[in-house]
Amino acid sequence: MTKNILKIFITTISLLSFQSSATLITLGNGNISFDNSTNYIIDNLNNREYLRLDLTASYTYDEQVALVTSGIYSDYSIADSQINFDFINALLDGSVGSCAAETNSQIDCGTISGWSDALLGDSHGSSWDIWFYDATQAGATQEIGFGGIMSNGQVQVRANWGSQDRASTYDTIPLLMYRDLQAVPEPSTLAIISLALLGLASKRRKL
Repeated sequence: MTKNILKIFITTISLLSFQSSATLITLGNGNISFDNSTNYIIDNLNNREYLRLDLTASYTYDEQVALVTSGIYSDYSIADSQINFDFINALLDGSVGSCAAETNSQIDCGTISGWSDALLGDSHGSSWDIWFYDATQAGATQEIGFGGIMSNGQVQVRANWGSQDRASTYDTIPLLMYRDLQAVPEPSTLAIISLALLGLASKRRKL
């Protein structure tokens, strides 16, 4: 029993050391966070995880759909209009405004504070980081919408961008892929629990 408790304590300390060594980057007043050791973007506002944009940017639209349907990202889903809205809203610290409107025009959603190009993964080009999403659930006239961040941090979205066939002609634009996260204890909570278990182990030894 004591050995198991010590293993838990050592594992937790190792995990905390690993987390502290990673460079944590936040956007949207902490709503979006990621570090230099993973391929994921964490949405703390909506409790979701997104794949970095550069992970699938080299795949065609059809290849990306296959990755989600039965491939290595089968535990992820393709973002729809609502998920896309939530993502942008988190990036802009809840100030997304009228960005959710379904329109044939590109809408300026706002500007991300502290942005630098390719922070979420380089895609499409040096002046834009762009992703596609499924616009059909929102009743858009086109199947695919896109969101994008310009090099100055300006976020734009266009719901009625085009068809799946049109999206298939691009091999530098990723689909926004996400999965919902289960709530996990904060690192500080894990440390407290581990210390408590270590204390119990010491008490048992004395007895």
